[in-house]
Amino acid sequence: MQDGAPCHTAKSTQNWLGDHLNFWSKETWPPGSPDLNPLDFSIWAYVQARACAHQHSNIESLKESVSKEWSKMPASYIRTVCSKFRPRIEAVIEAGGGYID
Repeated sequence: MQDGAPCHTAKSTQNWLGDHLNFWSKETWPPGSPDLNPLDFSIWAYVQARACAHQHSNIESLKESVSKEWSKMPASYIRTVCSKFRPRIEAVIEAGGGYID
């Protein structure tokens, strides 16, 4: 996901990606497109729902819970979420770049 985060748009990052991966450059991604990012449209909500199912007394407890739930996430769930990526892109194109959810 090439959003506007400085770590994503840095020239060194873009050069490394260009040298090592077949990827869409930062210019290809629409700005502010969380509906096209599997982490934003599904995975973080999955982790949050489980990690925050109970109240935490401190930040360390929350961090441990997030880490635990992240590592327990089934690979099948990740595959399912990622399989929806192309249809989401097509829906955004059909919506003229507009919001789809």
